[in-house]
Amino acid sequence: MRGEEILINLFIQSQTSLKIADNTVDLDMRTNYPWEGNIELTVDPLEAAEFSLAIRIPSWVRGEPVPGDLYQYLATKQRQYAVKVNGRPVSDRLNNGYLSIHRSWQKGDVVTIDFPMTVNRVISHPMVQENLGKVAFERGPILFCFEGIDNEGEADKIVVRDDVDINFHYQDKLMNGTYALQAKGYLEGNTKEQRLFTAIPYYQWSNRGTGKMAVWINR
Repeated sequence: MRGEEILINLFIQSQTSLKIADNTVDLDMRTNYPWEGNIELTVDPLEAAEFSLAIRIPSWVRGEPVPGDLYQYLATKQRQYAVKVNGRPVSDRLNNGYLSIHRSWQKGDVVTIDFPMTVNRVISHPMVQENLGKVAFERGPILFCFEGIDNEGEADKIVVRDDVDINFHYQDKLMNGTYALQAKGYLEGNTKEQRLFTAIPYYQWSNRGTGKMAVWINR
């Protein structure tokens, strides 16, 4: 909350009430973010009122893994996102990473946000010599990693070509149920034997005993 402006920073299933002057505004957010990019926010003021709603557009949506030039996406195509109020698109002009919607809000107004949840390949600045010729995988805001236990103990020797499709799906038998990436590739020195490699969310690694782990793998 900033003056008569409500800032939406995090996208999580939630309900809250805020005070704006003498008014009360209820907010009801419904989403399965970060696994899905659809967010629905119901704005419900006790009385109709004019104020701003500022929605943070994450840097990964804007084409930056993190601010600065340390990392970048291998594909430079602009990622399209959409913000609508009651089904009508709103201006996408940003100010410091926020999209501000100023209007007279009525009870039951609905803001919908649609972020593109594609799998992105991340590369490092060429001065980071340790990562030359390597790539990491990110989907939405989630970074993934390869553990040896899922990849025949050879997480540090995986090679995945830049033109290989990366599949994302839920695996109920992995980590007691988790989302994972899978891609075909090969191990260093064995280009003829294609294998299916699996990556789990980075925050889940090292929960199944010791073993190798790699975020950066060979391109």
